[in-house]
Amino acid sequence: MSSKRCFVAPSLSSARKSSLIFAAIGVSVPGGAIGKVVRWAFEQQGLYQPTAAPTPVSTPGAPPDVDVYIDDGFAGQYNYLEDFWENTNIWNLLAPNPGTIPADHQTPIVGQTNYAYVNVSNRGTQPASRCACRPCRCVDLAPATFV
Repeated sequence: MSSKRCFVAPSLSSARKSSLIFAAIGVSVPGGAIGKVVRWAFEQQGLYQPTAAPTPVSTPGAPPDVDVYIDDGFAGQYNYLEDFWENTNIWNLLAPNPGTIPADHQTPIVGQTNYAYVNVSNRGTQPASRCACRPCRCVDLAPATFV
């Protein structure tokens, strides 16, 4: 078993230190999910309080200005969800339709052009603009293996 050493500058916030530690040991998830989860965990413990918040801290901290997510039923929170692929905020159509809604979902057809649609939400305090979704595809048709 190998170990890796990492140095974290003392002037960084606790959340940033944790993100750097995860990076130093080689933990990675496509799309930057680890940084978002680490930030959220520190918020839940009271970090990132608004200016002039009362002390001692007894409430979760504030979210970042913009924090977009695809809602899996937890409104941007990070609870464990075993069947995360059963999300109705991502759906497929066999022909493009800009006015579509999740109830319009059609089963994808292999070898044919399919059109993926996604509802993106923002738990941040400022409007989100210029957001883009980067799809990952399943390698072996097992929902837990993506590239």
